[in-house]
Amino acid sequence: MLKILVLCFLFLNISAQEEVHETHETHADSTSYYSTNIWLKTYKNIKNYEYTLNKILMLEVKLEKAKKTRSSQDIIADITTKINLQKSKLSMFQKNNDFMILLKPYDFTINDITLYDYMFQTTKIKLSAKIKNFQNINYEFNVAQTFLNSELDTLLKDTTSQDKKRDKTIALLKVDIEYFNEFEEVLNKTYHNLMDVDAELQKKYTDYHDNNLKKHIGTLIFIFTITIVYLLILQVFVKYMEVNQKNSYKKVMALIITLIILAYLIMRYSENILYALTVVGVFAAALTIAMKDILLNFAGWIYIFFTNAINVGDRVLFMFETKHSVGDVKSYSLMKITLNEVENYSSVKEIKNSGRTIHIPNSYLFTKVFYNYTTKNKGFIKDLIEIDFSTANDFVHIKDATDAVFQHPDMKKKIPSYELSYSLNGTKTAITMSIWYMTDYKEQDKNKSELTINLIKAYNSDNQIILKSSSTKAKKESVEE
Repeated sequence: MLKILVLCFLFLNISAQEEVHETHETHADSTSYYSTNIWLKTYKNIKNYEYTLNKILMLEVKLEKAKKTRSSQDIIADITTKINLQKSKLSMFQKNNDFMILLKPYDFTINDITLYDYMFQTTKIKLSAKIKNFQNINYEFNVAQTFLNSELDTLLKDTTSQDKKRDKTIALLKVDIEYFNEFEEVLNKTYHNLMDVDAELQKKYTDYHDNNLKKHIGTLIFIFTITIVYLLILQVFVKYMEVNQKNSYKKVMALIITLIILAYLIMRYSENILYALTVVGVFAAALTIAMKDILLNFAGWIYIFFTNAINVGDRVLFMFETKHSVGDVKSYSLMKITLNEVENYSSVKEIKNSGRTIHIPNSYLFTKVFYNYTTKNKGFIKDLIEIDFSTANDFVHIKDATDAVFQHPDMKKKIPSYELSYSLNGTKTAITMSIWYMTDYKEQDKNKSELTINLIKAYNSDNQIILKSSSTKAKKESVEE
């Protein structure tokens, strides 16, 4: 029973609202203001939304009642169709069912002022446009209020008609005017907020001029000055360098200048000095880890540049665990050393060279073993020749024959000094004579070939000297005799 009473009350209430809406609808359609003024148009939309929503509620009450009274399926289907129709209309009015939607575009937040913003006043232009648009929409609001009050005054002055419809229209207009009057406070507050934002923006521009702009000008002066210094240094030092060093030197100087500017910017634009130092430290650590090989190559270039450990034309040997590379330095740059590999270089065992061009990273100066044959003894290196002799030889006589070969005027110019030593070979069947001699590294292969041939000729022409390869033949000849 209680349920039926509640449903009846809701039905009567909705019916009354429908009647009032119909009165308002008749009034609203009588003027073009409701189709041109944005506020009246939105307000009409709000009323339509409320009316449609109430219509749906009323139909749902009817549907509930029809189901309880077990009405025919046609009646229930008809009510359901009407509900769906009203719901589709409701979606049309749902987008603009509040005055606050009209004020939403006028929320304005000031971001940090940048140099570009300060120079071109972009934020100021945007805010001024919003204020101007707000003034236009505020003017329309005042027009809407004036229109509603004028309509009310007209009806109140018309004392000739005292019908029920006129009274309902007056009541509806008073409700409308009250709604607009209450919202006027929100509109005024929005305007004052925009004025406060405008004042705050002006203060930000002033603060930027007094603080940041001077800082930016100082930064530009610093970058300009250090660039001029960089160009002057290049002009002074580069002309004294070799061609292959100029590009590397320019790259190093550019890197140094870039790091100086970066460190300056971090220190300059960080308010907290400890934070700035931390950022620089973290950045340097990350850069070191990420660019370890590049930094080592750069350090190797500095080492070459200031110590002359390697020069163009030097013959060097780099050891890579079990492998070796021997070559003459063709050039060196910021990242690598370029070698022309030496062919048939036999001073070091197990090296088979083929005259290739080899690129050695500068970092190998610190991480690998390398030898420079040129910087020691003015380019002379110690080379080795080993010859096996029979144990039946007179080694004093062999030494004299060897000295005679080295003392020849042509050979003496090429080989300034030498040393002889003797030892049993691995099988203890012969004596190995080791001849260590000094020779120019560039002529090493040629001199070694010439010296070896001259020594063998001298030994073979002397009947008192028996080489290991001929000892078996000599023994056979002695047996036959």
